[in-house]
Amino acid sequence: MRTRHRPQSAASADAASQPTAIPLLAAIFLLTTSAFLITSPAQAQELEPRTLSNAPVNLHVAALAYINSPGNVAIDPTLPIEGLKGTLQLVAPRYVRTLDFFGV
Repeated sequence: MRTRHRPQSAASADAASQPTAIPLLAAIFLLTTSAFLITSPAQAQELEPRTLSNAPVNLHVAALAYINSPGNVAIDPTLPIEGLKGTLQLVAPRYVRTLDFFGV
């Protein structure tokens, strides 16, 4: 007795030959989590050393700074511009209010 082989349709042949996305996503997830676990913790320098200093609660401080900076402007040397000067004037207001954060 002979057995007949049915020809597979093109859609089922393509589906069988393409890998599923689940193993790929699992591999990406494992690589990402292992990279986070292996790396050392980040270290940073605090820019303002007295950010968490002891200050009275409900203290209000207002400040205003004015900056004037004249000088030459550095431009691309290939441009046909010479002797360009500029002046930077900046006003920087600042307001600080201390508060009680859960008794800390």
